[in-house]
Amino acid sequence: MENISKSFLEKVARRLLQDYPENMQQACVIMPNRRATVFLKRHLSAILTKPAFGPSIFSIEDFVFDSVGFHEADQLELLWELYECYSKSGNTHLFEEFLKWGKVLLQDFEDVDMHLVDANYLFNYLSEAKAIELWNPGKSTLTEGQQRYLSFYRSLGELYTQFTQRLLEKRIAYKGLAFRYFVELVNKSADEWKWKHFYFAGFNALTPAEKGIIDSIEATNTLTRLFDADTYYVDDSRQEAGKYLREIARDIKPGKFEWVGNNLLEGSKNINVIGVPHNTGQVIVAASLLAEIKDAEAGNTAVVLNDESLLIPLLNAMPDNISHFNVTMGYPFSLTPVYGLMDILLNLHLHAFERKRKNSTAVEGSGKLRYYFRNVASLLKHPYIIGFLAVDGDDKHEPVISLLGSGKVFFEKDEILNHFNNHLRGMELLKMVFGDWSNAANAIENLLSINRLLAEAKSADKVKETSNMDVEYLYQFNLILNRLKLLTDRAGEELSLRGLHQLLKNIAAGTQLPFVGEPLRGVQIMGMLETRTLDFKNIIMLSVNEGVLPAGKHGNSFVPFDIRKETGLPVHSDRDAVFAYHFYRLLQRCDNMHLIYNSTPGELGGGEKSRFILQIEHELLKLNSRINYFDQAYSPTVRFDQAVKEISIAKTNDVQLRLAEMAQYGLSPTALSTFVSCPLKFYFSYVLRISEEDTTDDTMDASTFGSGIHDALKDLYEPYMKQPLTVAIIDAIAKEANKALHQNFLKAYKNNDLNYGKNLLMVKVAESFLRRFLQMEKEQIHDLERTMNLLTITAIEHEFFKEQPWVLRIEINGNQNFQVRLRGKADRIDIAGNVVRVIDYKTGSVLPKELKFDDWDQLSIDPEKGKSLQLLIYSYLNARENNTAFPEAGIISFRHLNEGFMGVTMPVGPTPVIEEIENQIRKLLQRIFDPALPFNQTTDLKNCEYCPFKGICNR
Repeated sequence: MENISKSFLEKVARRLLQDYPENMQQACVIMPNRRATVFLKRHLSAILTKPAFGPSIFSIEDFVFDSVGFHEADQLELLWELYECYSKSGNTHLFEEFLKWGKVLLQDFEDVDMHLVDANYLFNYLSEAKAIELWNPGKSTLTEGQQRYLSFYRSLGELYTQFTQRLLEKRIAYKGLAFRYFVELVNKSADEWKWKHFYFAGFNALTPAEKGIIDSIEATNTLTRLFDADTYYVDDSRQEAGKYLREIARDIKPGKFEWVGNNLLEGSKNINVIGVPHNTGQVIVAASLLAEIKDAEAGNTAVVLNDESLLIPLLNAMPDNISHFNVTMGYPFSLTPVYGLMDILLNLHLHAFERKRKNSTAVEGSGKLRYYFRNVASLLKHPYIIGFLAVDGDDKHEPVISLLGSGKVFFEKDEILNHFNNHLRGMELLKMVFGDWSNAANAIENLLSINRLLAEAKSADKVKETSNMDVEYLYQFNLILNRLKLLTDRAGEELSLRGLHQLLKNIAAGTQLPFVGEPLRGVQIMGMLETRTLDFKNIIMLSVNEGVLPAGKHGNSFVPFDIRKETGLPVHSDRDAVFAYHFYRLLQRCDNMHLIYNSTPGELGGGEKSRFILQIEHELLKLNSRINYFDQAYSPTVRFDQAVKEISIAKTNDVQLRLAEMAQYGLSPTALSTFVSCPLKFYFSYVLRISEEDTTDDTMDASTFGSGIHDALKDLYEPYMKQPLTVAIIDAIAKEANKALHQNFLKAYKNNDLNYGKNLLMVKVAESFLRRFLQMEKEQIHDLERTMNLLTITAIEHEFFKEQPWVLRIEINGNQNFQVRLRGKADRIDIAGNVVRVIDYKTGSVLPKELKFDDWDQLSIDPEKGKSLQLLIYSYLNARENNTAFPEAGIISFRHLNEGFMGVTMPVGPTPVIEEIENQIRKLLQRIFDPALPFNQTTDLKNCEYCPFKGICNR
């Protein structure tokens, strides 16, 4: 045993020079991955004092494929070859159905070959186990579905044989098949190898195939195994990190297990554990740690990302002092913007084709494709599309806003293109977007053309820092599309558009975009597997959470856990042991290790430290007193001087000028009740005229629902205004009710579809409301007729003082003649017997307490009495306009039709009601226009619950 102070690869380099000082080219070094070969060459060049031929250095994967003479097939090629074998066996599944499980089967075949499992035995065993699972003595025979289930498992052995034979005939292979072929069929003698000495360096978990490769070479050649191990986990059988090394040590001759160090138990180091809320917080902390790294130490520093989605945020957060860094991990294609755009495009057309299919027999079906507004919005708001439209000028957003603001839920192609007639480049792109996507071949051609246009635009972008990475994304996507084009040429019509979408998802999930940089300079950013055999003095590791490092117990396979265990296939505990080794091996020779984990609990109880941190804390620290261990929780700095304060808007000169305009134009009862509810909301809505974004939705909102019913009632009752209503008239209205309702809903809902989903339910609810309302009208007419009275509607949607404004005078800044116009529109005014009624229709909820008050001042200060205030102002305006007595004010609530007319209950006093109402209106106007009184937030947070401005107020 020896204490290794040098890095592992430096020690390998010195060993090579020691064994072959003059003729190193006679040695062949085989390592776990390609990254290790690059760093070993650097160490060799550093210790050589004169020019020399170096050894041959391979990753084990490259060595095997070079030895067997096979081409390594990618997943796309393998999937298609497997599907063709599957189809020739008499199966009729479409390729898109096969894709759902083909990838899982490929991984099982990989495991079978890497672990040299007898495939026939395994799949026969699996088939029998599934048959026993369905065995049901004395019961009915198996269903057709169960028979297909068993048939599938019985076919796996034959499918494996046909598939592997097909690949070998074509001289292509996946990794496991190539390794198995080497073990079983490559039998080279010592003279057939061009090297005299083989070194296998840095291996840990050797699969049976890898062991077989090493054994076959060792049988005829000189072979040295160099391990990077530590007594802490090798000698302790409880440590999972040493599981595979202990197995290797038992299998080889004594003295052949080199090297074992003692750094974890004797070395000094600083371990800093940092709990950080959320992933963004982890990146911030990592960037702050990198900011403290000196330039001379950058080359000896690694950032290890256990969650690859943090790569781009980290690159964006790199501090200025890190002038050079190298990314040695791939970036998942599925996380790129170009994949997001591809997904949007295919969803856009799949949704349109599916809708066309469903409506093919419907009356409304015209045969044209109609595109769902959410898909169209996602497309037009994608950053690549926004950037492309920018070349047409500053008004690039205008057609997008116009189109999406039209309120339509489904668009035809021409409706979309017409909005972009003045955007030449935009039209070029959109004609491809909305071209012929009826099959996979056409879709790929369109994607290639769109990709080319976007790449040209990005390449011409003068801001190269922002476009270079996008160009690389688009280039890689172009490679994928061209390979898919070759596949579709072979597949013919077997690959549907949905199959293409599924295939692209599978490819994206397994495609890593390579970063090209200087691997030997600056900070190294890598995943855990890329750290194999490498040593760094400073390590910053992110996402050191349980369930991430090691990963959770998930993984798809057709082979159940118990059969995998029995036949020697890997299970999740084997994977955990591999990552435990990688973790502790990194810790062996580092000086400073920062372990950052997400402290925010997730839906399934996340936010936990990795077990590896707990093992350090509760086990390693007790054995090595030279480790300085720090455990801290990070939280962003809070600036208390920026604490949320109450918002108060002073009435500046500009505000007063706007208020003067409002006084001249007129204030409505709704505006006054808004002021009572919250003066600040009144300021935003009426002074600044800020309105909510007019967004389209595929289901009508409450406002549209109410407008449809209001407008339908107006159309139905207008022909019978100012004449007594009769039962016959109501029956006539009832016959036209549904038609009027549908027409007005289509008008309010911008001619969108009302015949599906929630919209259809809401239409049916409205029809029910209208039926019950008309029945209530008939009952009221009957009741009035018994007392020789009539019901007559005198006005519908009546706007008060439309020709001659009604103004109230208040005193502002000494001006006793400051005039404010009042305006309003009542839903209905009628005469029931001798009683004039001003009625407001409500489709929302109305509580009795909202229509009753005991003190007149409640109208101007209590938001809960807002409905009473509005109704009484309508009655006030009616009385002033007609110079008549104060009419009754009330609501007809469609949710409470059994209540009938719900009148406002007012306090009784000596002062006439009209004077009391006018007095309250003056009080409100005085507060609104008084320059000394600012617009403040409401103190009643109940009013903020559904306020559109609560985000501004932080309520």
